[in-house]
Amino acid sequence: MSAQTYSLPESMRINGLAELKDLLTPLIETGEDIELDGSAVSSLDTSGLQLIIAAHLSLSKKGKILTLKNPSEAINKAIDISGAEGILKLA
Repeated sequence: MSAQTYSLPESMRINGLAELKDLLTPLIETGEDIELDGSAVSSLDTSGLQLIIAAHLSLSKKGKILTLKNPSEAINKAIDISGAEGILKLA
């Protein structure tokens, strides 16, 4: 089964994350692998990174994989600062 792909928005800050969570939750519940394209993300705070990690952990519990592909400079910087590179699968 192929992974579902979703493009992350330009801003992943606390104010807009409820909508993003509402979009990701049904994808996670399908139990399929998910690819998140992070190329458009120019603004990311810790809440945005937490949402990505939470989605990853939820899928892992189902034996599925979340891949973060084309991570933008903002995502890479947040991952480096937080030490999350050992948690997330980047492509």
